[in-house]
Amino acid sequence: MWENYKKIRLLANAPQPEWACFAIITAWNPASTLRHPEENDAHQQDLLNQLINFPLLEVWGCSPDLSWRERSVAVACPLAFARQLAIRFGQNAIYWVDQGELWLVPVLLQHEETVSLGPLVDYWIASAPPPVK
Repeated sequence: MWENYKKIRLLANAPQPEWACFAIITAWNPASTLRHPEENDAHQQDLLNQLINFPLLEVWGCSPDLSWRERSVAVACPLAFARQLAIRFGQNAIYWVDQGELWLVPVLLQHEETVSLGPLVDYWIASAPPPVK
């Protein structure tokens, strides 16, 4: 599972944000357990409601071939706050961007180590998001 998290692509209908630091987080499929799309959407809306005081951009976290995707959000908030939200929404990990470098940060998977994935530009795809299936 951890290795799959490293193969992320981020699909957005905008260029990557110019914020110095930000988190990429989702409320979909807690602990990588598939949920019904309506349940995922309700959780995602709850997440967005927690972020009303922060700049954000909705994105899709995708597999490299874009066949798998989860609604996510890039949000300019403190890392500690993003981690708290990830715990609340049952997420194994979040992504953290610091000065253009993408990091995979474990949350519920505490036996894993934070790892640099390299430049965000290598993972960001600015395009119209695909329709929900």
